[in-house]
Amino acid sequence: MTKQDEIGINYLPSRKKAGRKPWRVNAHLAGGKAEYFATKQEAIARRNAFIDAGVDSNQSEKTFADAAAALVERYKWRWENPEDTLKFTTYKDAMEAAKFWNQFFADLPLNDISADLVEDTIRGLTKVRKPKTILNRWSFFKKVFKRAHGRAECARNPCDAISISELIGSTKAMKKDAVRYSKDVIFRIIQHAGKWTIHIKFASKTGLRSGEQRGLQWKHIDFETGFVTVEQAAILDETGCWVIGRPKSQAAYRNVPISSELLQELREWRLQSKFSSDDDFVFPNEDGGILSPHRLNGELGTNADGSRSKRRTRGALKPACVRAGVDVIRWHDLRHHYASLQLYNPNLDLVEVAALMGHENSKVTESIYGHWLEGAAKDQQLRQRAAV
Repeated sequence: MTKQDEIGINYLPSRKKAGRKPWRVNAHLAGGKAEYFATKQEAIARRNAFIDAGVDSNQSEKTFADAAAALVERYKWRWENPEDTLKFTTYKDAMEAAKFWNQFFADLPLNDISADLVEDTIRGLTKVRKPKTILNRWSFFKKVFKRAHGRAECARNPCDAISISELIGSTKAMKKDAVRYSKDVIFRIIQHAGKWTIHIKFASKTGLRSGEQRGLQWKHIDFETGFVTVEQAAILDETGCWVIGRPKSQAAYRNVPISSELLQELREWRLQSKFSSDDDFVFPNEDGGILSPHRLNGELGTNADGSRSKRRTRGALKPACVRAGVDVIRWHDLRHHYASLQLYNPNLDLVEVAALMGHENSKVTESIYGHWLEGAAKDQQLRQRAAV
């Protein structure tokens, strides 16, 4: 470890609680001493002063590839830690992001990567990459420099001077509002779903995420109380295979009520299934294993001339949409449909809807479905006036 590794910044809650300056610049092993400051900005300024003074620092030797690899290794450690909730997909995304940015900065020392250089690179990317792709990769890039800067491996964090929304457009504008589909549209899709009827109906009437539904076992359905317990989900492992893992977040652990009609259909589905023991999957593949999400979304095959190929059209949702004569929707839209039914239910408030959806809090629900809430409120006011 070099001395510059010791020029770090720490936040000490105990000092804050005692009314003392909580931000510490730990530079005593680099020829200085531990100093304390009231704000993080003051601590950063002092730490940078140490660096600018050249306190036995070999920062210029650290390249972007080195820092990115260190962050990826950190993700790997968290993923391998059984007490951590980090998913493999997050670790995988980090590896892909490191590869992406290494195309431009791999061999450059961290201190040679200026805000102007980063901005020029992103402007070039906007001509060949979708804004959403850049935005997703940007998160990792920022973390590389935040971590390196916090460990005094670079003098400045170029990301602090960059507004990504100005370079690629408003991040809010990229997010499309969830589309609300009528009960009639969903009903028509279900009517044309064939052997996938129960799969689509279950998704539209419980709001479970695809991974939650595909990871559901019979022991998770209480036919006496009429609830389905979400406590696991189908996730990808490091080999790219589907396995059982934890749900998306702590809030995703929940109990969702099921209608008596759907319960009866599930009983019938279990009776005719070859996989009906408590530990079997409710919606398995042909071998009793975890069903692929591609089977649920379905595929619309085409011939060489662009016409529809019945032979290559397979799976659940997309073919059902075509047969029903409605717009093709995504599997996740079935979850949105369930959310719309709950938001327009006058007996439920936003907090209760958030719990049913498995959201961390009602703000998450509002951020996704806020454009529906005004309509739901107007409907409620109309009902109240009509009832007078």
